[in-house]
Amino acid sequence: MAWMLPALKRLAAGGASDSERRARYLACRRTTRGFNNAIVKSLSRDDLQRGARDLGMFHRGTIVWGNEAEVAVFSEHCIYDIRRQGQTAVERFAAASEAPPGGQERFMLDAMVSARYALLVVRRRVGSVGLAVADLFREEEAMLCDVSFAATVPRGAILATRILYPKSEDFCITSGAALPVSPDDLMDIAEIMVGLGARSPADVARLGREDRDWLTTRTLHTLVRGGMTEFVAYTETGSPSSDESAPDLFVSPREEFGPQGLGAAFSGNGRSLHRPPRIERPQRVCRNDPCPCGSGRKFKKCCGP
Repeated sequence: MAWMLPALKRLAAGGASDSERRARYLACRRTTRGFNNAIVKSLSRDDLQRGARDLGMFHRGTIVWGNEAEVAVFSEHCIYDIRRQGQTAVERFAAASEAPPGGQERFMLDAMVSARYALLVVRRRVGSVGLAVADLFREEEAMLCDVSFAATVPRGAILATRILYPKSEDFCITSGAALPVSPDDLMDIAEIMVGLGARSPADVARLGREDRDWLTTRTLHTLVRGGMTEFVAYTETGSPSSDESAPDLFVSPREEFGPQGLGAAFSGNGRSLHRPPRIERPQRVCRNDPCPCGSGRKFKKCCGP
């Protein structure tokens, strides 16, 4: 999005006040949240089960979530990535909407339809409600507006998220279910890209629709499996969590892979680099599984309650 660069420079220079930017951001967020709620209600049982299987959340005929962040990731995956007769739930909803052209609702619907999944590196903070970010897949820089992220995400961190570019604004926003990326997960994602024929991060932008959908699904599965949802807290807008452990798993591609950044992960088919030790995370235990305490009883009749 080359058109974003002048906007980024203008915002960084103080072209819009924080209060103005915050108000516009909150208006966009309210609109998309309302659409998300309506679209989720349109999902079929098959859509939900397919989404749960994709992310490893379908156990013994039941959809199982470990925390609130997993619910958000699952819901977003179902409406943006699960296709029925070639269309996602977002695309079907936008096509049937009577939102008038040129209005805020139509701008946001168009942004949702054209949304794409990305790995964003945080370059610097812009005021109190924005972040200058670099899209690793597109090698572009943009202005990401998010009140909580601006207050909590450190410079150099990588976020895996779906991004929306409203035509009415000079910034982008996330779809709402962003996840931090750990060093080991970043290596896994690089290997997935190599498996799709990408020789560099920039090659991802040239993948076909099916390959892009597959990359998004496998990235989400990798991050959920790696326990990254355990490090996401949902709070009221503008009231970031005080938990200081979450930023520990953010990773800078320059720090991890050297001056070449993520591109270095593609040397040797993405397997030549030393993998950092995998971070141990809590294992999801289903109600009827043996209790982890070693008592021999089922989890639901031991430590589960």
